[in-house]
Amino acid sequence: MVIYARPVIIAAATAFIMAAPAAHADDTGSDLLVGSTQGLVLGPTGIPDPAIFPGYTPTIENDYLVPLGFSPNGTLTDLYTPETPWFGTSIAQGVVDLDNAVEDAYDTGLITPSDPETIVGYSQSTVVMSQAMEQ
Repeated sequence: MVIYARPVIIAAATAFIMAAPAAHADDTGSDLLVGSTQGLVLGPTGIPDPAIFPGYTPTIENDYLVPLGFSPNGTLTDLYTPETPWFGTSIAQGVVDLDNAVEDAYDTGLITPSDPETIVGYSQSTVVMSQAMEQ
C-alpha cells in the first residue's frame, strides 16, 4: 500500500523539509505543501501530546506550514506518541502510532495523492518520522 504523506521536520528553530527539490535562489518554497489540507503534529521528547504545550501547534501552522503552502483552512491533528527518555522503545512505539494514524487517514479517504498529509515533528519525533518513512 502506498501512503501519501509529506513529512516536515522542525528543528533548532529552522524548518528542514525532507525530500525537497533542489532550491533555486528565486524559489521561496511557498508551494511545497500546496494541496495538503490534513496534517499530523508530533511533540518533542518529554511532550507526548502536543496539545498540552500551549501555542505549539498554532505556531508550527502559522510560522512554518502555511508559508509553505499548507491550507490555512486545513486540519492539524495532534498525535500522541510516547516521547520518553527511553528512546528505543519510545521511538519504536511512536513509529507504530504514526503508521497507524497515516494508514487510518488513507483508508478513510482523508488523504489522497492530490491531498497528501503533512507530518510535523521536533526532536525525538523526527526520528519517529524518518523511521516510519522507511517502512
